[in-house]
Amino acid sequence: MKLENEVPSEFRKWIVESIQLIGNNALIEDIENLHECLIKSGIPEFESGEILVFLPTTFCENLLPQLNWPSIYFDCYSEEKKIKRNYQENKRYLMMKEETKKYWNENPENDIILNIVKWSSEFNAINKMLKDGGKLENVKMTAPYIWRGE
Repeated sequence: MKLENEVPSEFRKWIVESIQLIGNNALIEDIENLHECLIKSGIPEFESGEILVFLPTTFCENLLPQLNWPSIYFDCYSEEKKIKRNYQENKRYLMMKEETKKYWNENPENDIILNIVKWSSEFNAINKMLKDGGKLENVKMTAPYIWRGE
């Protein structure tokens, strides 16, 4: 699957809607059902998938700004085909980062924040490490691998 470069004009609106949808749906327990929830609300399948991949990360970055977040990630299409990408070149990610900052600056709700970051693989790994006795200052962030399939 090739990433779509053209960002729909409604994408920013979909991000804002997704913050509320994901943030207010604490009872959804798997990503497939959450994805379906976004699609049923009118967000196209590809765009809702991108939101589910990157929005939890942008929220986690805001929650834990003291960490050294990676500037790259890898899109994986197969075991052999992995493409290194720069977050700063991903228009959707940048828009999500902007909307996350706006949300953060406008009296954010803790429940919404926690309901979004719980979908972040980074947050879950850090949380597990802390529960196992690790310390936040010992966290070393690495570039994530995003499975895209073929």
